[in-house]
Amino acid sequence: MRLELTNIKEFIGIFNAVGTVIHVDLTIHFYPDYMNINQITTARTGMIVVNIGKEYFDSYRAEDELISVDIRHFMDALKMFKNTKRVVMETDEAYLYLYTEMDRKKKRTSVALIANVQFDPETAPVDFKTTVKLKSDSFKDAMKDATTMGGDAVFTMTPTELIVTTRGERGTNTDSWMIGDNMIALTSKEAKAVYQTELLYDIANKGASISKDVMISFANDFPIKLVYDLEHGGVMYYLAPIIDPKYDTS
Repeated sequence: MRLELTNIKEFIGIFNAVGTVIHVDLTIHFYPDYMNINQITTARTGMIVVNIGKEYFDSYRAEDELISVDIRHFMDALKMFKNTKRVVMETDEAYLYLYTEMDRKKKRTSVALIANVQFDPETAPVDFKTTVKLKSDSFKDAMKDATTMGGDAVFTMTPTELIVTTRGERGTNTDSWMIGDNMIALTSKEAKAVYQTELLYDIANKGASISKDVMISFANDFPIKLVYDLEHGGVMYYLAPIIDPKYDTS
């Protein structure tokens, strides 16, 4: 595998988003036409899928290669090049190399490959009752407000709006988006489910830095799917619901 890219800060932003749910071993699949991450989260409470087409890169050459790295070491290596104009990445049997030319001097670093590569998990089909699209900054701000309450986030889809309510020891917070006003509804069946507020905020915060819109899909007591589109790909999160008798989500 060998690739070159100039949009380095954006590329770092994508992997910052990945780092919200993958904390140690990261598996990357380099297909001939695109780069893919398809992995269960470190906490095993969800899943992340990333697809980046070869058009995203200035140069991209890969056969069919699966590698695994420690994401912390990979991010440290990437950040070394955040102020450079171009970075090259390539692999051999033991290392992922990153290098560039700076003021006629070659800057180079490497990340050790991990032997026990994780294989891509399969995603089961989900019949999402509702799918909506809204501004990622708006969703980020709502999730930030929700974290101040100290409770779980209850997502409710009505015929006219999406409502997110958080009740905790510090009070109640409610945010809502109206169909046709500040939200586009692709499918709009009534649904209700509960999710972990802190993790949603981490995802929303990093997602807002890579895409101006977020697509949200959920159904009663089903995982929530959050999709952040890129010009030549996208980042997709699945987060498991909280099933608790105190929440009426039937």
